Amino acid sequence: MATFVSSHLEPLRAAGRAVSITVASECPQVYTAGKSKGDPNDLIELAGVVGRVAGALGATSEQSYLPREWKGTLDGDVMVERIKARLGERPHEHLRVQLPRAQDKHHNVWDAVGIGLHVVGRLAPRKVFPR
Repeated sequence: MATFVSSHLEPLRAAGRAVSITVASECPQVYTAGKSKGDPNDLIELAGVVGRVAGALGATSEQSYLPREWKGTLDGDVMVERIKARLGERPHEHLRVQLPRAQDKHHNVWDAVGIGLHVVGRLAPRKVFPR
């Protein structure tokens, strides 16, 4: 990922333009044994990967969010549909999402997209007020 992003940034840097990069990620959170999925030690490795990516990109800042901070307590499938709906507002964005072949890993991609939408203020629930 860092190589892909860097390839898009290099022409800007070569032209002398200042490039500011913020890496946004989900802060790994260990839940109580009953709610935990998988090995909590994997979360330590994930935090290291985020740090390596931020370093490789020369990030000027890093923001991390606990799951509850960016998606609240919504069911995962409901959140994926909300994320897709937000991308549907700008159809060209949906075309840029590349899902892995393994269906059980799709939620990771949608979480990453959701965190990005949260950072730019496009994920908050829409409130409808009667007139």
